[in-house]
Amino acid sequence: MYEFQGFTEKANNSLNLAINIAGSLGHTYIGSEHILMGLLSENSSMAYNILSDFEVTSEKIQKIVIDSIGKGNLTHVTVGNFTPKSRKILEDAIIIAAKFHHKKVGTEHLLLSMIEEDDNYAIKFLKELRV
Repeated sequence: MYEFQGFTEKANNSLNLAINIAGSLGHTYIGSEHILMGLLSENSSMAYNILSDFEVTSEKIQKIVIDSIGKGNLTHVTVGNFTPKSRKILEDAIIIAAKFHHKKVGTEHLLLSMIEEDDNYAIKFLKELRV
């Protein structure tokens, strides 16, 4: 398990879940869609609660990901496999947390960062669900 310094336990869990999900889908990168599924898999987080209010589930997003991108054999991915857009989402989440005077980055900051970035697969897939 990787430790993301300056991130809450739930944000850390979400990001580690994203890494595991990417590998389990046979993907060789960790994109915004994997971060979104990680947020949805950490079912006691603020981001999960927000997304659940819109009836977004990990299963729905995973189906769209598999239909759009595909699924391969199990792969091993690490923090070095975050895409440039995903790294930007993490970096921007740090800035957002600081704007709110929060000492650590939470799942809500990751979700806000993803939404503000706007041009990523996670948002594209959320739009497919008409969220």
